[in-house]
Amino acid sequence: MVALWLYATVDGVGNGRKLDRLCREHDAYKWLCGGVTLNYHTLNDFRVAHEQALDELMTRVVAALTAQGVVRVERITQDGRRVRASAGNSSFHREATLQRHLAQTRAYIEELKQQADDEPAEAARQRAARERAAREKQARLEQALALLPELRAAQDNPRNSKQQRQKPVRVSSTDPEARKMKMGDGGIRPAYNPPRRTTGGGHGIRRGGRALVGVDVVNTPGTTAWRQRMQTEAAREIYKQRAAVSETINAETKCRFGVRAFAVRGLRKVRCVVLWMALAYNLLHFAQELLRCEVV
Repeated sequence: MVALWLYATVDGVGNGRKLDRLCREHDAYKWLCGGVTLNYHTLNDFRVAHEQALDELMTRVVAALTAQGVVRVERITQDGRRVRASAGNSSFHREATLQRHLAQTRAYIEELKQQADDEPAEAARQRAARERAAREKQARLEQALALLPELRAAQDNPRNSKQQRQKPVRVSSTDPEARKMKMGDGGIRPAYNPPRRTTGGGHGIRRGGRALVGVDVVNTPGTTAWRQRMQTEAAREIYKQRAAVSETINAETKCRFGVRAFAVRGLRKVRCVVLWMALAYNLLHFAQELLRCEVV
């Protein structure tokens, strides 16, 4: 499963259904499956169910590269790129609307429960699927309502303008942890901001080589501390090195890996997708070095 998702990430495949089809039709993916039958549910669940294990594997890869002298962690460059979330602008609602939708969803679940238990097998299966989808919607609405106090507190920050503080707080009913952000084209859309921590090359590394040594995902672009550091001339000189290191990774993950929008919802699942991308990037660029490492 790890090999499948790493190969799929390098191949720009980020959809469980597409990977399921490739496992049945494409020789490389069939070879990786080794004759084992998989389905897209199993593939999608595995992709987002092991955040801690993926983080540990990322740590081991970086440790192996460092131990071999391939990478020297002397200066870390952090850069982010806001990526479209799997939510629409119209999914952001005020508390009253969220409460109304939650009441309607709970009533619908009760209605499904009261339907006859002696219905045909196919009808029972469809009813179970509708009930499962309704329960997932209920969980998202409850999460959205639970996040409202935190968002209100952030909005009441004195650093915000009076107009910003008076705006009604809205949360997405589709992906409650997504936040509206200003994108590269100037538009405002629901997104996540996955910062990437990058180090340049070390001894014997080929030209242009650089490693991803850490990733995270945030839904608020904090820049206050960065602005304070950038007041010094030394910091501005160091910052000039960022473009040669970080921007190439942003371009590669967007164009080669297809990280243009997240198909998953929630910070935890988005972190898993970003970790797969970071692992795939390092394996793609340091495959020969990693094959010589005993710790991986």
